[in-house]
Amino acid sequence: MIKSKYILPLIFLFGCKNNQSESNFYPADDHVFIYSDNTVRSDGHVYFSWSNSGVEFNSDGKNLEIILADHSSGQSSSGKLMHGHYAVIIDGVVNQYFESAENKTSYKIELPEGDKHIEIRRINEPRVSTTEFIGIKTSGKINKSDVPEKVKIEVIGNSITSGYGNIPENTPCGFSPETQDFTKSYAFLVSKKLGASLNVYAWSGRGLVTNYDKSTSGNMTELYPHAVPHSGFKKKVGTEYQPDIVFIHLGTNDFAHSIPDKENWIKAYLSFIKRVNSRYPGTNILLLGGPTIKDRENFPAFSKLSEYLDEINEQAKIKNWKTSVLIIENFDDAGSGCDAHPDYKAHKRMAATIINKVNKILK
Repeated sequence: MIKSKYILPLIFLFGCKNNQSESNFYPADDHVFIYSDNTVRSDGHVYFSWSNSGVEFNSDGKNLEIILADHSSGQSSSGKLMHGHYAVIIDGVVNQYFESAENKTSYKIELPEGDKHIEIRRINEPRVSTTEFIGIKTSGKINKSDVPEKVKIEVIGNSITSGYGNIPENTPCGFSPETQDFTKSYAFLVSKKLGASLNVYAWSGRGLVTNYDKSTSGNMTELYPHAVPHSGFKKKVGTEYQPDIVFIHLGTNDFAHSIPDKENWIKAYLSFIKRVNSRYPGTNILLLGGPTIKDRENFPAFSKLSEYLDEINEQAKIKNWKTSVLIIENFDDAGSGCDAHPDYKAHKRMAATIINKVNKILK
């Protein structure tokens, strides 16, 4: 388990928000902060690692000092130690980004004047790092945001969902936090267009049953719904967050090297849907396929995945589960990002297709 090194020094340095000083320190466990459901609280700090996980609040301050520690999960494709990147979203619009670094816990940002709703979101997946949020220092005040009722979405996926390589202009290309930006992924774009909240469980290279490296350990069936995977925390996310619709976007890695046995794979997928439906009774579940998977000579991966998903959808409806299926066919620039993943332009095209489908489901 991750052990914090930052508790006493920060409290000593910043004090608390009741001090009569120009700056107020709001610790992570203050009631003013609203967190994603897929987080863990420990020793007064809050940990999160899935894409789009983070914290939101209201503030009238012109500046913030964000106090967090970013615990690296390993190296990028180029061998560089990875640390997370974060988006600062103001009143629903991405305002700026910042990059964390080794042995650094203080990140200062300037903000527009006036009251505003602020979100600090991870734009990388757990494969990059785990965030230990410690608190915020500001010359202004922080208040709990009065969040209106929204459409609620949950997405379970792989590298396509997490935005792997969707900003390939940031070289070297390959897997790295520099080439991955969840705010430019189809899932984020769909949520913003629909004014929806969003919970995400997506990890590059992981399959429903078989991962891209042909292993089965640590697939999404095992990882879902762990709050902070591979950090030592064993907590699974509760069911307080009840989504109106869940996207399941798995299969690309299962079909990467061979066609899975039809009976067994469909059985595993239906079992996964049953778990989701048990967590969120009566919710809509959208089964997504494509767009980077394609048919090749003697290897009809796209056709078989489409066939399997259609049959899964039919069997799910017999069980009275509210499923739908959407197969996004491969298009010319679907693999224009790193390692043949969708780039931002392709994600926007995917988002438009999914939005049309979701509007029909939720109408």
